[in-house]
Amino acid sequence: MHLLSTTIRASLFILLLSCGLSVRSLASEEGWTSDFEAAKTQAAKENKDLLIDFTGSDWCGWCKRLVAEVFKHDAFKEGVGDSFVLVELDYPSKVPQSDALKAQNAELKDRYGIRGYPTIYLTDATGRPYARTGYQRGGPEAYVAHLDQHRKQREQRDELFKQAKGQQGLEKARQLISALKLVPEESLGGFYHEEMAAIKQLDPDDTLKFVRNQESQEQFKALESKVQGTFRSGNTEPAHAWIEDFIADRKPEGELLQATLMLDVIAYAVAEKMDEALSAVNKVLEVSATGSIADQAQGTKLRILNEQQHQLLTKELEAKAFARVIAQADLALQDKDLDKFPRERLLILKAQALQGDGKTADAMALLDAIEEPFPPTRAKIAELRGAWEKAE
Repeated sequence: MHLLSTTIRASLFILLLSCGLSVRSLASEEGWTSDFEAAKTQAAKENKDLLIDFTGSDWCGWCKRLVAEVFKHDAFKEGVGDSFVLVELDYPSKVPQSDALKAQNAELKDRYGIRGYPTIYLTDATGRPYARTGYQRGGPEAYVAHLDQHRKQREQRDELFKQAKGQQGLEKARQLISALKLVPEESLGGFYHEEMAAIKQLDPDDTLKFVRNQESQEQFKALESKVQGTFRSGNTEPAHAWIEDFIADRKPEGELLQATLMLDVIAYAVAEKMDEALSAVNKVLEVSATGSIADQAQGTKLRILNEQQHQLLTKELEAKAFARVIAQADLALQDKDLDKFPRERLLILKAQALQGDGKTADAMALLDAIEEPFPPTRAKIAELRGAWEKAE
């Protein structure tokens, strides 16, 4: 189950990474459609599933990266061609849309409970979700393999539902619960209400603790909302006590425990306590190193480490330890898997160190070498150039 809201995750992403690429809406691309009902009809006719991309094509940095790194490539299109009908539901800030498209997308955003972008839902031909994902590193081939793993979940779900039809009482309830554990938690009420009602009827004493677990999910949502409120107030300290109390009271396990611990991670990160955030994210991964929340945790851990490195080098720069900054930046830049924005920040720090060491021409050349910088990088380059040229 996918428990941690994308709204909360976005707080950390905004804090640690801001990016922008020039990418068009996919709906105009071959193989994609924005007509949801037509997509369902096609999927049913061709015995395929739906891949629904909820995106902000002209403003969402992670959406643009997903398009540039995965969706635009032939390896992706060929890899999913026999399995999915591709649907883009776009929520742009400037791209014009018809009133009918806006109405359709608004209704679907509400139906699927979308709170952040990109959100990728995998559904059967009726539109009933069996998996939720988003941006993943690794390129098109890795993404196709990731989707294939999720499709196996649908096969398992369908097999468990089939088995449940031949069962009675608690055994039937147990099979239904096992099936529901394979699908996104936030989709249960909207798409699996019949199965949920059947479980409650089959297990009126809650022997299988399905009702208790649902109550825990609701309490988690309330906790999540409270924690998010501390981000707006600027004082995240109370969040840690609330999280600790929730764990002691509800004794969550599995992904619910991971989602709860991720709130701790983000509260520390928002307060710029990166050492504590790193310790908390390691606790998430100790619960399990696999699954959707573990994937989020791995990505978050990488961003925390990048942020720690940037903070350390910034302090070295302020201490005028220019040679150490240059050496450490060069070492970090050797990492071929380093994302573009952290790489740009390291180049900026190295350029500042070079200029501080009296090598302004080399510093200017390094800034010139940054290709298609992200907006924050572009602004910093302009700021440094202005200051250095004035000093000359």
